[in-house]
Amino acid sequence: MRTENLVRQFQAAGYKRAIVNGAFVDVLLQIQPQCTHVVVLIDCIHLRDLTVEKYENIVRAIRKSIYNYDFQQIQMLQVLCTNQPEQEKEYLSVFGEHWIVDLEEERLLIYEDQIAEFSNAREIIEQAFLREEMLEEERIKARRAYIKDNICTILLVLLNILVFLWVEFTGSSQDVEHIADSGALCTQSIGNGFWYYQLVTSMFLHFGMEHLAGNMFMLLALGQYVEKRVGKLFYLTIYFGAGLMGNLAEIFDMLQNQGQVVVAAGASGAVYGIVGALLYLVIRNHGRLADLPFRNIILLTIFGVCNVMISSNVNYAHVGGLIGGFILTGILCRLTGKEEIDS
Repeated sequence: MRTENLVRQFQAAGYKRAIVNGAFVDVLLQIQPQCTHVVVLIDCIHLRDLTVEKYENIVRAIRKSIYNYDFQQIQMLQVLCTNQPEQEKEYLSVFGEHWIVDLEEERLLIYEDQIAEFSNAREIIEQAFLREEMLEEERIKARRAYIKDNICTILLVLLNILVFLWVEFTGSSQDVEHIADSGALCTQSIGNGFWYYQLVTSMFLHFGMEHLAGNMFMLLALGQYVEKRVGKLFYLTIYFGAGLMGNLAEIFDMLQNQGQVVVAAGASGAVYGIVGALLYLVIRNHGRLADLPFRNIILLTIFGVCNVMISSNVNYAHVGGLIGGFILTGILCRLTGKEEIDS
């Protein structure tokens, strides 16, 4: 929890925020006909060089400023906001009433020699704790929902990263021979033995960090929309199907270079397949998806294509993957008989 959250909670309860000279100090006023309650929130976490003498000067300056106003009666409470409450006890000797808020443990500490109630300040602080707890629960639920909705995309990204680290650990992702030995497509292996496994393994190999980062960034950016729209099984079908089509198109191109050793790898074909899938869904749904504005669709798609083009030169795998993803998504839509495939 942060001091700013307490400030917002007091303001939501009707307190007015006063302008004061000094950083990490907030003065909140509850102005009533008979009495004005003043709550001073002091951020002890950021006031690292705070001493008792400096603290006395801060409180004295605030009191002087408040008493310049024509309030009939003033009651003032200093609230020390900290992550280390035991260290702030020394400031309790300074004149006035003091409470301590432990931001880390989210608890209010009121010692025996301090007042137990101050207008509705105690209730406001406790409500802030409750609100923070509820927000944290919402954040946890949101994270869990995001992981659940995008588990296939997340696992694909993690798998690509793990393979990349393994390649780097055993050699170098910039070493063409090492990439070829690790399972990339290679003209020398095509037609010799069981080379077809490279159609899949090559999809998880990348030439350097830039190549990997470009593909994975766009997979995360675009994959979440497609996975949510088509469901996990169909999403993986599109991803691997488009990747295979892209690699087959790449092999056709590689075989045109007779006498040359060509090595190809990367998830670009599969990523282009996701771009193709998104394009089909947008066209099928007349330029919009329920949870994705049309402008964002166009920007994401254009950026995705440009990013993959920059990260690795355009080749047959990209074209094959794009067309493959578009066609596969169309087939799956036809099979389900729906305007939009649901997960």
